[in-house]
Amino acid sequence: MAAIGQIRKHSGLIILIVGIALAAFVLGDFLKPSSSRPRQVVGVVDGEEISTIVFENKVNERIEATKNQRQTDKLSPQDIYQIRQGIWNEMIEDILLAEEFEKLGLTVTPDELSDQILGDRPHQYVTQSFTNPNTGSFDRDMLRNFLQNLDNADPEMRKRYLNLEALVKNDRRKTKYKNLISMAYFVPDQFAKLDYKYKNSTANIRYVAARFTSVADSSVNISDIDLKKYYDENLYKYSQEETRSIDYVIFEVQPSSDDRKKIANTVNQLYKEFKDISEVSVFINSTSDDKYDSTYKKEAELPARIAKEMFESPVGTMVGPYVENETYYISKLIDREERSDSLNLSQLLITYATAPAAAGISDRTKEDAEALVDSLFAVIQQNPSKFEDMVVGFSDFPSAADDKGEMGWVIDGTPGYGTYYNNAYNMNTGE
Repeated sequence: MAAIGQIRKHSGLIILIVGIALAAFVLGDFLKPSSSRPRQVVGVVDGEEISTIVFENKVNERIEATKNQRQTDKLSPQDIYQIRQGIWNEMIEDILLAEEFEKLGLTVTPDELSDQILGDRPHQYVTQSFTNPNTGSFDRDMLRNFLQNLDNADPEMRKRYLNLEALVKNDRRKTKYKNLISMAYFVPDQFAKLDYKYKNSTANIRYVAARFTSVADSSVNISDIDLKKYYDENLYKYSQEETRSIDYVIFEVQPSSDDRKKIANTVNQLYKEFKDISEVSVFINSTSDDKYDSTYKKEAELPARIAKEMFESPVGTMVGPYVENETYYISKLIDREERSDSLNLSQLLITYATAPAAAGISDRTKEDAEALVDSLFAVIQQNPSKFEDMVVGFSDFPSAADDKGEMGWVIDGTPGYGTYYNNAYNMNTGE
């Protein structure tokens, strides 16, 4: 029993050692040629692969939004499971419906979107997001004040609002699609008459029944054969699901001073490797519990312990290892840029025939699309002023000839504005 107690006492160290060994194994796998590694795909829907990174980003965004809505710092495992399941179902639905929306030309115009937000009957997502905490009802003045000061709002608040707009537009398209289907139903006259008859026919019924209490118990004889017969005929009423009862004990695990020294040595070794590593993202994803985040951060968004040093030191500066809440951290300054909090984007969209969301728009192959993108990018890189001409001449976006690829202002870091967008190649420029 003493040996078991010692093992339990140091189980945290054992778990950490096993975790480091697994991380080293994964890192070794990442350093192999890319062709020998499996693609990071969480699933395939209608032939379209869903990236694990995209899926996890959506899950994390929804978790943070739920925390903010509930005003809590932690969600239960059941809540997180439901969020993951909900995101998965939404992505399946979006992929399956995207092609149908494209075929039918279902869109949400700016006037429609404005009506869904500021109209007499705002969308439920809007009413839920702008509820007066004192009255518990939708506050239209709160919404107007927010929109009037949107340009001066915190970037995170502006990002949430843009996400809200996207949710409203997507739900509106789905509603249109469902309305089209419901209006396409046809009920033959005979079926309609039968339905009316079943719903409106009535009858007057009188019945007589004897109460059990009116029959004397002594006049009824029940044998063992009768009981056995009833039991055999009603076995299904007595079936039960198998159950288990579990008792468990939780032991608090605390590392010893020797354990802490070994852990510190391991972290110091990782620090040396991190200092000289060139593939930063691969190293972090292989060794850290937190995945690599390429988003640029403001000073206020960084931990207070490292914020000032990171903003006053040269690129390559490292801080750590340091411990917070029983966790080791190592920070490294990868890059620094002076960036605006939002970007005025323009796009040049090149589609190909096998892209599900671009069916019927283009008959070029994926390889031809890649070659065309490379050529256009080379021209624009040499002479950025030709971008609008390239958009009008080559972009497959329906409104390219009118809007010259203009997408408006988008908050820096908004997901979905990469070099590969909506199953088609998409070149974005920002000012």
